[in-house]
Amino acid sequence: MAHEARVAGLHAAEAGVAKVHALARDEPFDQDFGFPDLDDGRVRTRIGDDGPRIVLPDPMTGPFGSGVQTFNRPAFLFAREPLGKAEIETAGAESAPGGALILKVGSHRLLYDRMGVRPARRS
Repeated sequence: MAHEARVAGLHAAEAGVAKVHALARDEPFDQDFGFPDLDDGRVRTRIGDDGPRIVLPDPMTGPFGSGVQTFNRPAFLFAREPLGKAEIETAGAESAPGGALILKVGSHRLLYDRMGVRPARRS
């Protein structure tokens, strides 16, 4: 009986939490819906401030077989060596093994493969 009570209590608690956090998809957002803590009204991602938008001169075939040309990178990747406008505008890329790309932005080298974009190892 004690086990049954614990299981039933746990189930009731989980159901209550789920009900409180459930999104009612059949209800529209309120007209006044917004994010009041934001100074500029922009929602940031979990990885932080906006970084540079890197646009390659021509699309290149990425690791998933489709053409890629634009990369929005988080600011933290460039915290130690900030980028200037000229470095962003002259960014390039080259093919790498396994369908990956190496993005070249100023002195930065970023690997774009099936795992995403991250700093490339220096060779």
